[in-house]
Amino acid sequence: MSNVELANMRNELAAARRRKAAIKNTINNLKKSIEELESAPRLPRPTGTMIQFDKRFLRNGPTYKYIAIDINGRWYLTGPTSPQNISWDRLADFIQQDNFAPIKYTPLVKAAPVGAS
Repeated sequence: MSNVELANMRNELAAARRRKAAIKNTINNLKKSIEELESAPRLPRPTGTMIQFDKRFLRNGPTYKYIAIDINGRWYLTGPTSPQNISWDRLADFIQQDNFAPIKYTPLVKAAPVGAS
């Protein structure tokens, strides 16, 4: 085997090792993301409740308190620019999207199921 062939093989081996390390890094990052998603709190389905949550739009910005009210399965939020008349899924998206505050909510009122006395 010539020196050139040997050098080429070494270069290919080094490149393969770099690709392997990059793949391992990607796998580890994906595992961490999955763990974070699986450990995230689950918000309840709409039940005629009012909930309070915090939202911070910038990492070091101020924290804003919101209240969301469920009326017939549609959610209405405090705040002049907040989305209104939205689904539960859209509310969950709003709470999580661009939010640098810890994701937690406080149930304020749980309404009785329709037809309950």
